[in-house]
Amino acid sequence: MNPMTPVKQMMIAVMSDEMSMRRVLVWFTSTPMLFAT
Repeated sequence: MNPMTPVKQMMIAVMSDEMSMRRVLVWFTSTPMLFAT
């Protein structure tokens, strides 16, 4: 089994869920700020 398959399925599930996508976007934009400080 391809180890990337669960990740790919998770990405598809996240992208199909608008609320999750928004949460991921918020997390992606806030995480670099945490690393920057």
